[in-house]
Formats: sequence, C-alpha cells, structure tokens
Amino acid sequence: MTDADRDARLARRRARRRRRLEAAATAAGFIVGAVRRAAAGVAGLLLVSFGAWLAWHPAGYMVAGVLVLADVVWSQREPRARSKPVPAKAQQPVVVELRNRS
Repeated sequence: MTDADRDARLARRRARRRRRLEAAATAAGFIVGAVRRAAAGVAGLLLVSFGAWLAWHPAGYMVAGVLVLADVVWSQREPRARSKPVPAKAQQPVVVELRNRS
C-alpha cells in the first residue's frame, strides 16, 4: 500500500467521523432545545399543582392530572386547515328583516 492510498483512506475515515459527529451534534442540539422549551411548562405545571396541594392535598393531584391531560389533548389536536380570507368585494352584507307580529 502506497502512501497516497493510505492518505486517501485516512481522509475518508476522517470524513466519515466528521459526518457522524455532525449528525450526533445536530441530534443533541435538537434534544437540548426541546427540553429547554418544555422546562418552563413543566415548572409551571409543578408550581400550580404544588400550590393547589398546599390548599388541599387531593387538589394538587387533580390539578396536575387535568394539566397533563390538557397538554396531551393540545399536542394531539390537528392543525386547522388554513383557509384563504374572502376578498372584501365578495362579501355580501347581512340583511335582517324584522316583521311586525300584530
């Protein structure tokens, strides 16, 4: 094996390692960002349920359950279809007729 072949093989290995490292760093950055965004919500959930728990112990568990359930429902709902606004010329005025009932 010549020096040029060895150098080419070493360059390919380094390129593969660099790509793997970049992929791992991207995944780690995504996870850290998601955890950071969720941390404020989790802290709020804990504080609200702890405050309710201080007032009445079962209320803390109920509040925590309701908040977690609301979060699950909120995250599972489908985004609404974005409809185009109706142009002003196409809108018709609403006419209400009042009839005398005498």
